[in-house]
Amino acid sequence: MFGVGESGALHALACSTSTAALAITGATGNVGGQLAALLAVAGEQVTALSRRALELPDGVRYVRADLGAPAGLKSAFNGANALFLLVAGDDPEAVLDAARSGGARQVVLLSSQGAGTRSDTYRYLVVFEEAVRRSDLEWTILRPRGFHSTAYA
Repeated sequence: MFGVGESGALHALACSTSTAALAITGATGNVGGQLAALLAVAGEQVTALSRRALELPDGVRYVRADLGAPAGLKSAFNGANALFLLVAGDDPEAVLDAARSGGARQVVLLSSQGAGTRSDTYRYLVVFEEAVRRSDLEWTILRPRGFHSTAYA
């Protein structure tokens, strides 16, 4: 669940703790990077998971992680109680298991409208959505239609 404060800053996933500890995959990309920055400004504890380190906002912890190699992910999720998941790799159950073992109780998956309208073309997203739904985590699946920041890249 997201909320927008009076300042326009995006606030964290609803968690039972006063400050959420959030792990964001793909945190050096267009979506994950913006989310990490907004959550850090809102005072949340943010861990940015990515294969490559780029400049991150103050207060954002970076952990090198590759979702395509989930065996090494368990320590990357330590202390996170929520996960923002950008699809990568081919073993969503292993990624979700690693997040759960690190303490995650919630997951927000960034999917695509195509997963519902053209599931044959977007099969990889459907696989991730199904894994998230089967998990014992509280979940939200976002299906945006497109992003203007990447449309003309």
